Amino acid sequence: QHYFIQSNLRMISSRHIILVWSLLTSTLSIAGNSVVLLASLKYDAIKIDLMSKVLIQNLAVADLGYSLLVVIPTVVLSSSPGLTITGVPCQVTGLLQFPFGMVNILCICCLNISKLYSLKFPLRARARSSRSVWSVAALIWVLSVGASLLIGRRGFSYYPNIYRCLTNGNLKRTSEMVILNTTTLLLPQLIILFIGSYILYFLNRNSTGVRVQGVTVVLIVSAAFVVSWLPLLISNFLNHGNPTFRLDFFRVGVFCVFISTTCNPYLYMLTSRSFRQFVCRALPCKLLMRAHCIRNKPPKISVEGGTQEGRLQEEVVTVYHNLHVPSAAELL
Repeated sequence: QHYFIQSNLRMISSRHIILVWSLLTSTLSIAGNSVVLLASLKYDAIKIDLMSKVLIQNLAVADLGYSLLVVIPTVVLSSSPGLTITGVPCQVTGLLQFPFGMVNILCICCLNISKLYSLKFPLRARARSSRSVWSVAALIWVLSVGASLLIGRRGFSYYPNIYRCLTNGNLKRTSEMVILNTTTLLLPQLIILFIGSYILYFLNRNSTGVRVQGVTVVLIVSAAFVVSWLPLLISNFLNHGNPTFRLDFFRVGVFCVFISTTCNPYLYMLTSRSFRQFVCRALPCKLLMRAHCIRNKPPKISVEGGTQEGRLQEEVVTVYHNLHVPSAAELL
Protein backbone atom coordinates (compact mmCIF):
# COMPACT_ATOMS: atom_id res chain seq x y z
CA GLN A 1 0.00 0.00 0.00
CA HIS A 2 2.86 2.38 0.80
CA TYR A 3 4.46 1.66 -2.59
CA PHE A 4 1.10 2.22 -4.31
CA ILE A 5 0.72 5.63 -2.62
CA GLN A 6 4.28 6.64 -3.56
CA SER A 7 3.75 5.63 -7.19
CA ASN A 8 0.51 7.60 -7.37
CA LEU A 9 2.15 10.69 -5.89
CA ARG A 10 5.00 10.36 -8.40
CA MET A 11 2.55 10.13 -11.29
CA ILE A 12 0.59 13.14 -10.04
CA SER A 13 3.72 15.27 -9.65
CA SER A 14 5.04 14.28 -13.10
CA ARG A 15 1.64 15.00 -14.64
CA HIS A 16 1.63 18.50 -13.17
CA ILE A 17 5.16 19.12 -14.41
CA ILE A 18 4.18 18.00 -17.92
CA LEU A 19 1.03 20.16 -17.78
CA VAL A 20 2.89 23.30 -16.74
CA TRP A 21 5.73 22.68 -19.21
CA SER A 22 3.39 22.04 -22.14
CA LEU A 23 1.21 25.05 -21.32
CA LEU A 24 4.22 27.35 -21.02
CA THR A 25 5.91 26.20 -24.23
CA SER A 26 2.69 26.25 -26.26
CA THR A 27 1.85 29.79 -25.16
CA LEU A 28 5.32 31.12 -25.93
CA SER A 29 5.47 29.25 -29.22
CA ILE A 30 2.12 30.45 -30.55
CA ALA A 31 2.79 34.06 -29.53
CA GLY A 32 6.38 34.17 -30.79
CA ASN A 33 5.87 32.42 -34.11
CA SER A 34 2.77 34.49 -34.86
CA VAL A 35 4.87 37.65 -34.41
CA VAL A 36 7.56 36.20 -36.69
CA LEU A 37 5.05 35.54 -39.48
CA LEU A 38 3.46 38.97 -39.05
CA ALA A 39 6.82 40.73 -39.06
CA SER A 40 8.21 38.89 -42.08
CA LEU A 41 5.11 38.67 -44.28
CA LYS A 42 3.38 42.00 -43.74
CA TYR A 43 6.06 44.42 -42.53
CA ASP A 44 9.26 42.84 -43.92
CA ALA A 45 10.89 43.46 -40.56
CA ILE A 46 13.44 40.64 -40.78
CA LYS A 47 16.29 42.01 -42.91
CA ILE A 48 17.81 38.87 -44.32
CA ASP A 49 18.29 37.21 -47.69
CA LEU A 50 15.26 35.75 -49.48
CA MET A 51 16.16 32.08 -49.01
CA SER A 52 16.68 32.45 -45.26
CA LYS A 53 13.52 34.53 -44.92
CA VAL A 54 11.36 31.93 -46.68
CA LEU A 55 12.88 29.11 -44.63
CA ILE A 56 12.29 31.05 -41.40
CA GLN A 57 8.66 31.60 -42.41
CA ASN A 58 8.17 27.88 -43.10
CA LEU A 59 9.93 27.08 -39.83
CA ALA A 60 7.50 29.35 -37.99
CA VAL A 61 4.52 27.64 -39.69
CA ALA A 62 5.91 24.23 -38.70
CA ASP A 63 6.43 25.34 -35.10
CA LEU A 64 2.89 26.70 -34.95
CA GLY A 65 1.48 23.46 -36.34
CA TYR A 66 3.48 21.39 -33.89
CA SER A 67 2.29 23.53 -30.98
CA LEU A 68 -1.36 23.32 -32.04
CA LEU A 69 -1.43 19.60 -32.95
CA VAL A 70 1.02 18.17 -30.41
CA VAL A 71 1.62 20.50 -27.48
CA ILE A 72 -1.97 21.72 -27.00
CA PRO A 73 -3.40 18.15 -27.00
CA THR A 74 -0.73 17.28 -24.43
CA VAL A 75 -2.02 20.11 -22.25
CA VAL A 76 -5.61 18.85 -22.56
CA LEU A 77 -4.75 15.19 -21.91
CA SER A 78 -2.42 15.89 -18.99
CA SER A 79 -5.00 18.13 -17.33
CA SER A 80 -7.59 15.30 -17.43
CA PRO A 81 -6.03 12.04 -16.17
CA GLY A 82 -9.00 9.89 -17.20
CA LEU A 83 -9.13 11.26 -20.74
CA THR A 84 -7.61 9.17 -23.54
CA ILE A 85 -7.84 9.16 -27.34
CA THR A 86 -8.13 5.99 -29.39
CA GLY A 87 -9.21 4.94 -32.83
CA VAL A 88 -9.40 7.47 -35.63
CA PRO A 89 -8.57 10.58 -33.48
CA CYS A 90 -5.39 8.88 -32.29
CA GLN A 91 -4.42 7.92 -35.84
CA VAL A 92 -5.09 11.44 -37.15
CA THR A 93 -3.25 13.31 -34.39
CA GLY A 94 -0.39 10.85 -34.51
CA LEU A 95 0.01 11.18 -38.27
CA LEU A 96 -0.25 14.98 -38.35
CA GLN A 97 2.49 15.56 -35.77
CA PHE A 98 5.29 14.13 -37.92
CA PRO A 99 5.22 16.51 -40.95
CA PHE A 100 5.73 19.58 -38.76
CA GLY A 101 8.63 17.98 -36.92
CA MET A 102 10.24 16.93 -40.20
CA VAL A 103 9.79 20.42 -41.69
CA ASN A 104 11.50 21.83 -38.59
CA ILE A 105 14.47 19.52 -39.11
CA LEU A 106 14.77 20.08 -42.87
CA CYS A 107 14.42 23.87 -42.60
CA ILE A 108 17.32 24.06 -40.15
CA CYS A 109 19.43 21.89 -42.46
CA CYS A 110 18.58 24.04 -45.49
CA LEU A 111 19.35 27.23 -43.56
CA ASN A 112 22.87 25.98 -42.87
CA ILE A 113 23.37 24.79 -46.45
CA SER A 114 22.10 28.13 -47.78
CA LYS A 115 24.50 30.11 -45.59
CA LEU A 116 27.43 27.94 -46.61
CA TYR A 117 26.48 28.43 -50.27
CA SER A 118 26.29 32.20 -49.73
CA LEU A 119 29.77 32.16 -48.22
CA LYS A 120 31.36 30.09 -50.96
CA PHE A 121 29.45 31.51 -53.95
CA PRO A 122 28.10 34.96 -53.01
CA LEU A 123 27.30 36.07 -56.57
CA ARG A 124 25.36 32.90 -57.38
CA ALA A 125 23.50 33.16 -54.09
CA ARG A 126 22.35 36.69 -54.91
CA ALA A 127 21.13 35.56 -58.32
CA ARG A 128 18.66 33.02 -56.90
CA SER A 129 15.12 33.70 -58.01
CA SER A 130 12.06 33.64 -55.79
CA ARG A 131 10.71 30.72 -57.80
CA SER A 132 13.70 28.54 -56.93
CA VAL A 133 13.46 29.57 -53.28
CA TRP A 134 9.80 28.61 -53.01
CA SER A 135 10.51 25.39 -54.88
CA VAL A 136 12.93 24.41 -52.11
CA ALA A 137 10.25 25.17 -49.51
CA ALA A 138 7.68 23.08 -51.39
CA LEU A 139 10.15 20.19 -51.67
CA ILE A 140 10.68 20.30 -47.91
CA TRP A 141 6.97 19.87 -47.26
CA VAL A 142 6.63 17.08 -49.84
CA LEU A 143 9.53 15.13 -48.31
CA SER A 144 8.15 15.68 -44.81
CA VAL A 145 4.69 14.39 -45.71
CA GLY A 146 6.18 11.39 -47.52
CA ALA A 147 8.41 10.50 -44.57
CA SER A 148 5.46 10.90 -42.20
CA LEU A 149 3.34 8.49 -44.23
CA LEU A 150 6.21 6.01 -44.18
CA ILE A 151 6.61 6.34 -40.40
CA GLY A 152 2.88 6.14 -39.70
CA ARG A 153 2.03 3.14 -41.84
CA ARG A 154 2.43 0.84 -38.81
CA GLY A 155 -0.41 2.63 -37.01
CA PHE A 156 -0.48 4.62 -33.79
CA SER A 157 -1.22 3.85 -30.15
CA TYR A 158 -1.83 6.14 -27.20
CA TYR A 159 0.89 6.20 -24.53
CA PRO A 160 -0.53 7.59 -21.27
CA ASN A 161 2.91 8.21 -19.73
CA ILE A 162 3.70 10.94 -22.26
CA TYR A 163 0.11 11.79 -23.30
CA ARG A 164 0.94 11.25 -26.97
CA CYS A 165 -0.01 8.96 -29.83
CA LEU A 166 3.14 7.36 -31.20
CA THR A 167 3.85 4.69 -33.77
CA ASN A 168 3.33 1.10 -32.65
CA GLY A 169 6.96 0.24 -33.33
CA ASN A 170 8.35 3.26 -31.50
CA LEU A 171 9.14 1.41 -28.27
CA LYS A 172 10.17 -1.90 -29.86
CA ARG A 173 13.40 -3.25 -31.30
CA THR A 174 12.98 -3.01 -35.07
CA SER A 175 15.55 -2.37 -37.76
CA GLU A 176 13.04 -0.09 -39.49
CA MET A 177 12.90 2.25 -36.51
CA VAL A 178 16.69 2.30 -36.28
CA ILE A 179 16.91 3.31 -39.95
CA LEU A 180 14.23 5.97 -39.52
CA ASN A 181 15.92 7.41 -36.43
CA THR A 182 19.23 7.49 -38.27
CA THR A 183 17.87 9.24 -41.36
CA THR A 184 15.45 11.64 -39.65
CA LEU A 185 17.36 12.52 -36.46
CA LEU A 186 21.02 11.49 -36.51
CA LEU A 187 21.95 12.41 -40.08
CA PRO A 188 20.41 15.94 -40.01
CA GLN A 189 22.15 16.75 -36.72
CA LEU A 190 25.49 15.59 -38.11
CA ILE A 191 24.95 17.75 -41.20
CA ILE A 192 24.08 20.77 -39.07
CA LEU A 193 27.10 20.29 -36.80
CA PHE A 194 29.49 19.82 -39.75
CA ILE A 195 28.22 22.80 -41.76
CA GLY A 196 28.03 25.05 -38.69
CA SER A 197 31.62 24.18 -37.76
CA TYR A 198 32.78 24.83 -41.31
CA ILE A 199 31.01 28.21 -41.38
CA LEU A 200 32.79 29.24 -38.18
CA TYR A 201 36.10 28.02 -39.64
CA PHE A 202 35.50 29.91 -42.89
CA LEU A 203 34.59 33.14 -41.07
CA ASN A 204 37.66 32.81 -38.87
CA ARG A 205 39.94 32.50 -41.89
CA ASN A 206 38.16 35.24 -43.86
CA SER A 207 37.30 37.66 -41.09
CA THR A 208 37.81 40.71 -43.32
CA GLY A 209 35.65 41.50 -46.30
CA VAL A 210 33.00 38.84 -45.66
CA ARG A 211 29.47 40.17 -45.17
CA VAL A 212 26.73 37.58 -45.11
CA GLN A 213 23.28 38.34 -43.80
CA GLY A 214 21.90 36.27 -40.95
CA VAL A 215 24.96 34.12 -40.17
CA THR A 216 24.61 34.71 -36.43
CA VAL A 217 20.89 33.96 -36.55
CA VAL A 218 21.40 30.65 -38.36
CA LEU A 219 24.24 29.47 -36.12
CA ILE A 220 22.42 30.21 -32.86
CA VAL A 221 19.13 28.70 -34.06
CA SER A 222 21.01 25.60 -35.24
CA ALA A 223 22.74 25.24 -31.87
CA ALA A 224 19.40 25.47 -30.07
CA PHE A 225 17.94 22.86 -32.43
CA VAL A 226 20.76 20.37 -31.76
CA VAL A 227 20.52 20.84 -27.99
CA SER A 228 16.73 20.41 -27.90
CA TRP A 229 16.59 17.35 -30.19
CA LEU A 230 19.66 15.56 -28.85
CA PRO A 231 17.92 13.95 -25.79
CA LEU A 232 15.27 12.39 -28.06
CA LEU A 233 17.95 11.05 -30.39
CA ILE A 234 19.88 9.48 -27.50
CA SER A 235 16.75 8.00 -25.92
CA ASN A 236 15.59 6.47 -29.21
CA PHE A 237 18.91 4.70 -29.78
CA LEU A 238 19.23 3.57 -26.17
CA ASN A 239 15.70 2.23 -26.29
CA HIS A 240 16.30 -0.35 -29.03
CA GLY A 241 17.43 -3.67 -27.58
CA ASN A 242 17.81 -2.40 -24.01
CA PRO A 243 15.52 -4.31 -21.60
CA THR A 244 16.43 -2.01 -18.69
CA PHE A 245 15.52 1.16 -20.58
CA ARG A 246 13.53 3.61 -18.49
CA LEU A 247 10.56 5.33 -20.04
CA ASP A 248 11.32 8.45 -18.00
CA PHE A 249 14.36 9.19 -20.15
CA PHE A 250 12.29 8.84 -23.31
CA ARG A 251 9.73 11.18 -21.77
CA VAL A 252 12.43 13.80 -21.14
CA GLY A 253 13.57 13.51 -24.75
CA VAL A 254 10.04 13.93 -26.09
CA PHE A 255 9.33 17.05 -24.06
CA CYS A 256 12.74 18.64 -24.78
CA VAL A 257 11.62 18.88 -28.41
CA PHE A 258 9.09 21.49 -27.26
CA ILE A 259 12.03 23.85 -26.69
CA SER A 260 12.83 23.82 -30.40
CA THR A 261 9.33 25.04 -31.31
CA THR A 262 9.43 27.81 -28.71
CA CYS A 263 12.88 29.38 -28.64
CA ASN A 264 13.35 30.42 -32.29
CA PRO A 265 11.36 33.72 -32.24
CA TYR A 266 13.16 34.86 -29.11
CA LEU A 267 16.53 33.95 -30.60
CA TYR A 268 15.63 36.07 -33.65
CA MET A 269 14.93 38.98 -31.33
CA LEU A 270 18.33 38.60 -29.67
CA THR A 271 20.32 38.27 -32.90
CA SER A 272 18.36 40.32 -35.45
CA ARG A 273 18.39 44.07 -34.92
CA SER A 274 15.58 44.79 -37.39
CA PHE A 275 13.24 42.18 -35.85
CA ARG A 276 14.03 43.43 -32.35
CA GLN A 277 13.17 47.00 -33.32
CA PHE A 278 9.91 45.82 -34.88
CA VAL A 279 8.94 44.01 -31.68
CA CYS A 280 9.84 47.06 -29.59
CA ARG A 281 7.69 49.33 -31.72
CA ALA A 282 4.79 46.90 -31.98
CA LEU A 283 4.42 46.02 -28.31
CA PRO A 284 2.27 48.46 -26.35
CA CYS A 285 4.07 47.81 -23.06
CA LYS A 286 7.18 49.74 -22.00
CA LEU A 287 8.75 47.11 -19.78
CA LEU A 288 11.42 44.65 -20.92
CA MET A 289 11.32 44.97 -24.70
CA ARG A 290 11.42 48.76 -24.76
CA ALA A 291 14.72 48.71 -22.89
CA HIS A 292 16.39 47.08 -25.91
CA CYS A 293 15.11 49.63 -28.43
CA ILE A 294 17.68 51.98 -29.87
CA ARG A 295 15.81 54.98 -31.16
CA ASN A 296 18.13 57.98 -31.38
CA LYS A 297 21.29 56.16 -32.44
CA PRO A 298 22.19 55.74 -36.11
CA PRO A 299 22.03 52.14 -37.34
CA LYS A 300 25.30 50.26 -37.44
CA ILE A 301 26.55 47.65 -39.84
CA SER A 302 26.17 44.23 -38.26
CA VAL A 303 26.82 40.65 -39.36
CA GLU A 304 23.33 40.40 -40.78
CA GLY A 305 23.94 43.32 -43.08
CA GLY A 306 23.66 47.07 -42.60
CA THR A 307 21.13 49.41 -44.09
CA GLN A 308 21.95 52.00 -46.72
CA GLU A 309 21.25 54.76 -44.21
CA GLY A 310 23.68 53.25 -41.71
CA ARG A 311 26.47 52.95 -44.28
CA LEU A 312 25.90 56.52 -45.45
CA GLN A 313 26.03 57.90 -41.92
CA GLU A 314 29.19 55.93 -41.21
CA GLU A 315 30.84 57.36 -44.33
CA VAL A 316 29.81 60.90 -43.35
CA VAL A 317 31.25 60.49 -39.87
CA THR A 318 34.50 59.09 -41.31
CA VAL A 319 34.85 61.98 -43.76
CA TYR A 320 34.10 64.47 -40.99
CA HIS A 321 36.83 63.09 -38.76
CA ASN A 322 39.32 63.05 -41.63
CA LEU A 323 38.72 66.70 -42.52
CA HIS A 324 41.65 69.00 -41.85
CA VAL A 325 40.52 72.29 -40.38
CA PRO A 326 43.24 74.96 -40.93
CA SER A 327 44.32 76.99 -38.00
CA ALA A 328 44.51 80.80 -37.86
CA ALA A 329 48.28 80.77 -38.49
CA GLU A 330 47.84 78.68 -41.61
CA LEU A 331 45.15 81.02 -42.91
CA LEU A 332 47.42 84.01 -42.44
